[in-house]
This record gives sequence, C-alpha cells and structure tokens, in this order.
Amino acid sequence: MSRRTETGFPKPKEVEDQLVILIYQNGGSIQTSSYDWNVYDEMADRCRLSQWARTRRTSGDPRPAWRAYVGYRRKTLLLKRFLDHSRDGIWALNEAGRARAERLLGL
Repeated sequence: MSRRTETGFPKPKEVEDQLVILIYQNGGSIQTSSYDWNVYDEMADRCRLSQWARTRRTSGDPRPAWRAYVGYRRKTLLLKRFLDHSRDGIWALNEAGRARAERLLGL
C-alpha cells in the first residue's frame, strides 16, 4: 500500500486504480449503493482506511470527506475517459476502463 496523504487517504491514482478494479470485478458497472452495500465503504475496505479517515469530516459538509474523495476520483476517471457518464447511481466502465482494469489485474 502506498504512503498516505495528510488526510489519511491513499494517493489519488491508487484510489482510481482500486475503483476501476472494483467496477470491473462487478461486471463492468456498479450501483453506488444498495440495501446493505455502498461503494464508499467497499473502497474504504479495499484501501484499508483507518476509522479516523473513514469518518473524518471537512468544515461545511456533513458527509465524510472520504465520500467526496471517492467522488472526485470518479470524476477524474470520467475526464480521463475510463468511465461512461453515470445514470441513476450506476458507474460503468467503458472499453478503455475495461482495458485499464485488465492491465492492472495482469489479465
């Protein structure tokens, strides 16, 4: 695992890589949340976040800062054209995203 930033979060590329892998391993698309699962907790587990980093908040936003951080990484993947634009809370890889995931997984 790479060094953490001062926020307690992994570096952006590591989170982007883990997000691409997560989506790939779930058939190429994920719904951001369901009854007993959400992408933010899953990503926190995959990135081995401390409890402090999972629940840390920033001023002016009641949501955990981790949720925003993962959201920014998703936006970055959109801008880099690895994801299609989400609809109804679904995040989906496009062809370039699938190729990136396969490369990261050594497939």
